[in-house]
Amino acid sequence: MSLQTYKLLIDLQNKASESVLNHGVAAIICTGNKILDKPYCNTPDNKNGSSIHAEINVIIHNIDKIQNTKRTKNKIDIIVGRFTKELLSNARPCNNCLNYMKHVGIRRVYYTTPEGLICENIKNMLSIKICSPNLNKNYKKYNNNNNLLYNKLLEQQFNQPIYSYNLNLFIKYNLIKILPKYYYIITKKSIQIYDSNNILIIDSKIDI
Repeated sequence: MSLQTYKLLIDLQNKASESVLNHGVAAIICTGNKILDKPYCNTPDNKNGSSIHAEINVIIHNIDKIQNTKRTKNKIDIIVGRFTKELLSNARPCNNCLNYMKHVGIRRVYYTTPEGLICENIKNMLSIKICSPNLNKNYKKYNNNNNLLYNKLLEQQFNQPIYSYNLNLFIKYNLIKILPKYYYIITKKSIQIYDSNNILIIDSKIDI
């Protein structure tokens, strides 16, 4: 991790700590190596009323700068950090936020995971219809390890085509929470999931 990235994560963490919610999230807009403005968290400035996703909050506060940057044809990215007790957590944006980012012209999203910061193209991320906040609900529904239900879950959440890079990241940092202990193989036509005894438990048809 570069010193610049480390300092940026510290800034995001400090802002996320201002959140009144259990999980602090902060986001910042950048273009190239230039930061457009200060970070914003998932609590409105007045800290009253409903919460707001940090990604939407920072876009609302910077919409004029974003539009001006688009006119110069500079590419715009967003960086999102989620922190739990000073540790990095999965900050993959929900699909509503991803669609809004795409609408205003943001190209890529950098987001934290327990292993550090990763980057994905927003357009490619939208080929996956599920979003992180839904995982707890899905966990309760699918934790009986019913193979048919897991197949339906996978097949319903992915559009066609889907990019293997984005799929690998999503499985690694998201689906692992609701699936049993397993390892997986991604082919051009399916996701094959095996249990700890090397027995095929899921073979969902998906076009990569």
